[in-house]
Amino acid sequence: MARMEDGRDWERVEGLTGADIEQVIADDPDAAPVLDDACSGVTRRSSTPVTKKSTITMRVDDDVLDFFKRGFG
Repeated sequence: MARMEDGRDWERVEGLTGADIEQVIADDPDAAPVLDDACSGVTRRSSTPVTKKSTITMRVDDDVLDFFKRGFG
C-alpha cells in the first residue's frame, strides 16, 4: 500500500530509536503503562468481556471513510 500524504513527518518518526519512543511515552500523561515482564503469563480468568462494547453509527463524508479504508501506512 502506498504511503498517504497526511502532513506527518514520517522520516523523523522512522528515525526514532526505542529509547526515543520510550521517552515520548514516559512524557505523555495520557499514555497507557508500558507492559513489561511482570505482565507476561497473565491470563484472563473469565470468558466474558472485561468491558462492555457498544455499537455506534456515525455518518462521515466519503473522503474521510476512504482515508480510513486506505490505512495509515
